[in-house]
Amino acid sequence: MLNRPAENDESLKADVYDANGEVLFTAQWPRGIDLSVGGIKADVALGVQRLAFDVQRVAKLRFRR
Repeated sequence: MLNRPAENDESLKADVYDANGEVLFTAQWPRGIDLSVGGIKADVALGVQRLAFDVQRVAKLRFRR
C-alpha cells in the first residue's frame, strides 16, 4: 500500500497492490486513523483512531472497489 494525500485534507489515499504488483484498487479513509499499526486483508483494514485525551480505539474500515 502506498500512502498519499487525497484531494481534500480530510482523508488519505493509498493504492493497494496484489502479490504480483498489480494495482487492485485505491483506498480512501478519514485522517486520524493510523493503518500502519493494523492490518489489511482484501477490502477490510484495521487501524487505530486517536480520540480526545489521547484515547485510542480500534477502527475497522471496509473499502469500496
